[in-house]
Amino acid sequence: MFNVQYFLDALPNIGLGYGGIFVVTAIIVGVVYLLNNVPEKIAERRRKKEEDEDDE
Repeated sequence: MFNVQYFLDALPNIGLGYGGIFVVTAIIVGVVYLLNNVPEKIAERRRKKEEDEDDE
C-alpha cells in the first residue's frame, strides 16, 4: 500500500535530484551556445582585421 509519509519524506531528495538535472542541463546548453558562437565571432574579428589591413 502507498504510504504518504514516506513520499513526503522523499520529496526533498527528489527535489535535489531534479534540481541537479536542471543545473547540469543548463551548463550543457551554455557550453553548446558558447561553442557555436565564440569561434564565429573570433573569425569575424579576424576577417575585419584583415580587411582593414588590406584597405591601408
